[in-house]
Amino acid sequence: MEPLSESLSDSKGIILLAHGLNLRPSKMNTLAHSFSRHGYHSLRVSLSGHRGNLNEMKLVTRNIWLSEMKAHYCLALEKSQKLGLPLYFVGYSLGAAVLLDLLKNRDLKNSFQKIIVIAPAIRVHWYTRFPKILAFFSRKIVIPSLNNKDYRMHKGTTTAAYESLHKIIDSFDYPHKKKLKVPILMVIDPDDELVSLDKIKTMIEKNKLLNWEIFTVSNDGAKVKKKYHHLIIDPPTLGELNFNRLESRMLRFLNHQY
Repeated sequence: MEPLSESLSDSKGIILLAHGLNLRPSKMNTLAHSFSRHGYHSLRVSLSGHRGNLNEMKLVTRNIWLSEMKAHYCLALEKSQKLGLPLYFVGYSLGAAVLLDLLKNRDLKNSFQKIIVIAPAIRVHWYTRFPKILAFFSRKIVIPSLNNKDYRMHKGTTTAAYESLHKIIDSFDYPHKKKLKVPILMVIDPDDELVSLDKIKTMIEKNKLLNWEIFTVSNDGAKVKKKYHHLIIDPPTLGELNFNRLESRMLRFLNHQY
């Protein structure tokens, strides 16, 4: 876990900040610095397979990611309790899915005051399952990534990582509503290539999740060469105006303004 804010003297809270699949964890720094400017101290998660070693991604499992997220959560909780500050979570794609999966654990208390999930990989389009099929033959196959090289951790993503993510997706329902009763803001581009907004809306309606709020953004102003609707985490991938709009909405959410 890497602390990204320097001073805690005037902090409004602690944010546990988690990255997406095959995304450089450092690419979450723009969000961390944004929160820092507005009084929130961020602690950044780095999951297995996202620390520079591709071989590590060939061995990853759902349980490894859950164990790592739990360790990060416990460290963040310890810091928030020691300082008497509220604890929040902001997670993108894989990071969001792992955290929500972890909170299904009956023995784990949810101490987050609020949760923000950006393009959470919990309900996905059917065609995203093909890489998982390849894992049946080998978990060490590396599938080339089409993502911008400045954002991806490796040139490709392993079938082990895809298999682990889909085990999270396949096991994810919305049990234990009391544990996830805190306000949850979900940020998504309606044209997301991975996450299905319609499926998430159905989940919300079916389970009467009144604590979930959907906030849609567009990346029509993105400046990166390869523009994907799933990648919506900073000004280059969203455009300055859209990022400012997202930043403003997340801060209002954290600051208890609706």
